[in-house]
Amino acid sequence: MKFLRQVILSLSLLLLVVPLLAVESSSSDNNLINNITRGSSLSSNDTSPYWLSPSCNLAFGFYLLPDFNDRYVVGIWFVKSPLQTLVWTANPNGHPLHKSSSIHFTNEGKFMLRMMPENNDKLLLPDVPEAASYAKMHDDGNFVLYGSESQIIWESFDYPTDTLLGGQKLKAGIDLFSSNHRLSVRQDDGLVAIHPGTKISLPKQESTTRKRMWMYFEEGCSESYIYRATLDSEGIFNLYKERIDGSTDHNGESASILVLLWKNNQVDHAAVRRLRVIVIIVGIIELLIFFPLIIKWRNKAEKEKSKGGDLESGKTY
Repeated sequence: MKFLRQVILSLSLLLLVVPLLAVESSSSDNNLINNITRGSSLSSNDTSPYWLSPSCNLAFGFYLLPDFNDRYVVGIWFVKSPLQTLVWTANPNGHPLHKSSSIHFTNEGKFMLRMMPENNDKLLLPDVPEAASYAKMHDDGNFVLYGSESQIIWESFDYPTDTLLGGQKLKAGIDLFSSNHRLSVRQDDGLVAIHPGTKISLPKQESTTRKRMWMYFEEGCSESYIYRATLDSEGIFNLYKERIDGSTDHNGESASILVLLWKNNQVDHAAVRRLRVIVIIVGIIELLIFFPLIIKWRNKAEKEKSKGGDLESGKTY
């Protein structure tokens, strides 16, 4: 009887544990769905030449350039958006890639780019300090490589091109750059400046205390929207709220896609005019106050000078 009770108790515990194991296994499988493992590859010839984030709103892979015929860059973009906004590129100074180029995540943990038609191989991400065990495209726009202990060994957020995404930092020594301008943060005092041209030289500032400075973009993202700040080719730094889920309104038309929230060259002309009026009024008041005093001081000085001349002429020797 005692043995039978033990068997029943063991079976009851087993019935409780099995569903938990199933849930844990299912959760683990869901986490692995978007992991990019060694041996994975992409080709620009693929129907979907990219790896997706969990929400499927962002993609890492071969981005078809809109102004070129069958030319690509390796980048990150909003894949569901009608705008197909590109927010990061792996080699911004390189030439566009031809069709049939491919990416290979080797068994040695390296991302290699095979460029066609030359059939040349090169490191896609040369700054990775060690072999990667797996990679993942995250919903915040960050493409991350992980080491053998699931630690972050490289992330695209550390190497921005022309765009900052929500939660991303622009550290000193790392610049945002468009085709004609660069935005930089000076290490000594945190000065943020935009410079024309492809090379910049910030003047040094004497400082007794060196601090770690960065520009931090706090706004993040949701399932539908993402915030981004982009330096355009005219050197204007724009802040946008962009819809990335491809949703449509009740009429079947695309919902509001892009909203400009701020740009660095905005000028409140009405405020400038008000400031000019205030300056003019203050100047007139000062003139009304000080002009009589100046006249009085000048008359007094002339009288003293005249009196001194009379005394000189009246001297006898």
